[in-house]
Amino acid sequence: MIYQLPNGKTVYISLEEFLNLTDEDVQYLVSTGHGSEPISPFHGSALSKPSQTEDVEIEPHDKSIDYKTETDSTSTEKPIDLDNLPDQDI
Repeated sequence: MIYQLPNGKTVYISLEEFLNLTDEDVQYLVSTGHGSEPISPFHGSALSKPSQTEDVEIEPHDKSIDYKTETDSTSTEKPIDLDNLPDQDI
């Protein structure tokens, strides 16, 4: 894994080394000048690697809608025609 030191330099260490890292170890790495300046903030990122997805066949999405329209309902109310509303005084 890539670990960034307090001085901005980065070092490659394993997960076990990171878990065993003490403050004295970090001070030693900084004082001896270990690490390198990062060239790019995305170096080693998953963004720069090509996708490794398998070719999976995707089923088409069912676009049907399961609902009852106002004309399908058993209600006796007449639907409101929003295009021909009467004028109201406010």
